[in-house]
Amino acid sequence: MMTGIYYSKSFKVLSWLLVITVLMCSIFPQTANASTIETCVGDIYAEGYTETLCIEDKEYTLEYGYNEAGERTINIVNLKNNNVDVLTFNEAKSTVYLNDEVLAYINVQDISRASNNDVAMPNAGWTLIGTDKVTIEWDMAAEAVVIGAAIAGALGLIALVSPAAVTAGAVLASIGPAIVAGWVGISVGGTASLAFYQMVQFGTVQYQMEWSMKVNGKTYECTPIGWVANPYYSISDRVVA
Repeated sequence: MMTGIYYSKSFKVLSWLLVITVLMCSIFPQTANASTIETCVGDIYAEGYTETLCIEDKEYTLEYGYNEAGERTINIVNLKNNNVDVLTFNEAKSTVYLNDEVLAYINVQDISRASNNDVAMPNAGWTLIGTDKVTIEWDMAAEAVVIGAAIAGALGLIALVSPAAVTAGAVLASIGPAIVAGWVGISVGGTASLAFYQMVQFGTVQYQMEWSMKVNGKTYECTPIGWVANPYYSISDRVVA
């Protein structure tokens, strides 16, 4: 039996950019946590990012994009029966739709911006830049892959997150696919508590998200998720409502 999760990635970018990315990873290997899960750079929806996940013996391909209305979408393709489910994220209504039916509601409860006097992380160079708390309510019948994708999309709506950088694969790996699968049929949502850290090293801006999920009264500590910022983008550029 296959357990856990694996995923493959593909970007529509030139090969020399991949070489540069590899070199940058070699030059800037420092992360806030040795077990940090690396996610993507920039807007994965605009890039047409895809990933393949294996959850509970089922394989899925997730295709990220925008619809004609400019809303973020994730197509979830079941590779066994070729069934396609479409997640749509309506930012204005803070609502997630599954095949045009309401799947989840997103409620950002608290956003705080850290002051310059805040103490950095124990790891040298990392500085707290802000925190968030967001509640995601989903349909009890939702599959694990759908829950993971909904959480990833919801995190992309939060002001302190680099826009649309967090993938469903990173979320599921961070929480634990078996844990998310255990929520199916017994949970109708959870609250994510997040803290965001930044480190600038030789002009490269790195971010890390420390977070946990509280579901059915139990708190699950998640593996940190990190990414390198787009050179033309900074979290400080975004407006916090």
